[in-house]
Amino acid sequence: MKLGVPLYSSGGGLVVSAHPALLPAPPTASLPKVQGASPDHGAHAALAGLLPDFFQAYATGDQAALSHYVLPGVSLAGLGGAVSFGSIASIDVPQGGSARDITVTVDWMLPGQVGLGAARLGTTYDMSVVDRQSGRWYVKDIRASTQPMGTP
Repeated sequence: MKLGVPLYSSGGGLVVSAHPALLPAPPTASLPKVQGASPDHGAHAALAGLLPDFFQAYATGDQAALSHYVLPGVSLAGLGGAVSFGSIASIDVPQGGSARDITVTVDWMLPGQVGLGAARLGTTYDMSVVDRQSGRWYVKDIRASTQPMGTP
């Protein structure tokens, strides 16, 4: 089945404008084949040290904390405490220059969930990062990933 949700957009905001509808499932599409780029192990190691702290700040939306990880002049709102940071499941960092597009999968912890077996929500982001100080990376942009699952 498919769930059709009518949305209205105005001024950058969204609202569900009517009740959703159950519809027949659309046909299955085939994902395009994606060729993975060679990984950059040095940049991967640097980002693996930085991104957990970034995502902790992103989860809370704490602007003072985010400013340590975000490129000067860039503002990211964060998630306002809707989730808390659990862990990073994967980071894909291709070879390139001082500006890169990377893909990061984060496991968020849901509110009220603690201990072993706590519910987690895995999400994947495409991010633009910039190396401004020989190994000190800054986040320029974060967005929902368009990468097919299981590919870098």
